[in-house]
Amino acid sequence: MKKSYIWLDGTIVPSELATISVMTHTLHYGTGAFEGIRCYATPKGPAIFRLSDHVERLLQSFSCFGVACPYSKNIIEQAIVDTIRINNARDCYIRPIIFFGSESLLLSPKNLSVHCAIIIINMDKYLGKEAIKVGISSVKRISPESMPVHNKINGYYVNSIFAYHEVKNRGFDEALLLDHDGNISEGSVANIFFVIDGKLKTPDIKSILPGITRASIIAIASKLGIEVCEQSLTIYDINKATEAFFTGTASEITPIKSIDNKKFSHSPGCITQKIQMIYHSVTNGTDTDFASWLYFI
Repeated sequence: MKKSYIWLDGTIVPSELATISVMTHTLHYGTGAFEGIRCYATPKGPAIFRLSDHVERLLQSFSCFGVACPYSKNIIEQAIVDTIRINNARDCYIRPIIFFGSESLLLSPKNLSVHCAIIIINMDKYLGKEAIKVGISSVKRISPESMPVHNKINGYYVNSIFAYHEVKNRGFDEALLLDHDGNISEGSVANIFFVIDGKLKTPDIKSILPGITRASIIAIASKLGIEVCEQSLTIYDINKATEAFFTGTASEITPIKSIDNKKFSHSPGCITQKIQMIYHSVTNGTDTDFASWLYFI
């Protein structure tokens, strides 16, 4: 088995030595922030997709706890590069996480130590390569009135797990969550887009995580001359759609073949395929318009 390494608090160690206490605050309460980032094998060498944007969001997410991270953006970015290099990785998934220490199990983490780890793993496209069946979950997306939902916080994903398990038990591949107002929000781990009347429509950012891949798709659609509308969408809008797809770091662009009883006759549809082609050329390092999105190692 190939030996792997993890960056932990400024030191790269063999993965089996990257251990933490069971008293860690984040283990008990879900406090902390993380990111999912992809590195792609390209003809020019390994390239990290939107590294700066991901690390910036990581630090922004952690800042909502009101505690400073001891590691700067530059340090974390370099640590990610170093961890990829020592693992001799080319095509991989990167998981940086900022978490709290084990000094206390009191609710507030404000007086605890802060730690950072960077993990490199092999991961295929999360939702697979084929079009998927989606079920609307009865589990609602957490409300922005309860938590700062624009941040990528560890504990939030319990919400996603419950939604995912509910629809999987009903025979679907992935969940679609509604928000507290009954509008369409997002999947368990991905943003959603619809093609309606030739336009690309996606839920506004009121109750979603504004994904970095989502922002990339909006930019790609603009390049293709496709109008993008960020707006409130209801389950009734699903019946108007001719195409639908999920976007996210892990799932990339995943076409949807059905949502509950609504079936899409072509999955992927024409517009989805056009966007997929550009996205692939970007991550393969052959697109010049969005070359700045890649950080070559």
